[in-house]
Amino acid sequence: MQDPGPDPRGWPAPVGSAMILGVWLFLGAGEQSRPVIGGQQLTRACEQCKQTTVFYEQEVSRTVELYFVKMFAFAPKNVMKCGACGATFATGASTHATFNEQQAGTIAGTLGAAAERAKTAFEDGTVEQQFDRAQDAVKNATSAATSAVTAWWKRRG
Repeated sequence: MQDPGPDPRGWPAPVGSAMILGVWLFLGAGEQSRPVIGGQQLTRACEQCKQTTVFYEQEVSRTVELYFVKMFAFAPKNVMKCGACGATFATGASTHATFNEQQAGTIAGTLGAAAERAKTAFEDGTVEQQFDRAQDAVKNATSAATSAVTAWWKRRG
């Protein structure tokens, strides 16, 4: 495939994108952070904004994005975040979150949570109950349809 050259409109190519088989593929990398429930809180002077404020423990993970949608997260670490300016400082502590906790807010996390719900439904019999109800509904519908066709056939002939 030949390079089409510069965009005739003069637009630059987006950063973090690639053209594959004539289709733009937008890849990105980023970070997501969330507070650690029951995490540490420290009062100290911030090196960046110079205010004495409360620092809150946060979990920060790197993310891979496809078309601006977070696909999965990796390399989680804990940091302390300044309550005044939002600056973060490494604590050196790694996180012990489960896979589903690390993937919260990503496609991988959504699929993992759906798989967990399906597993639970199979284990507690919910799926079997739903299947039995559906089977009974089909039997009732078949019986009603048979009765209706039989009655129509008798009236007709």
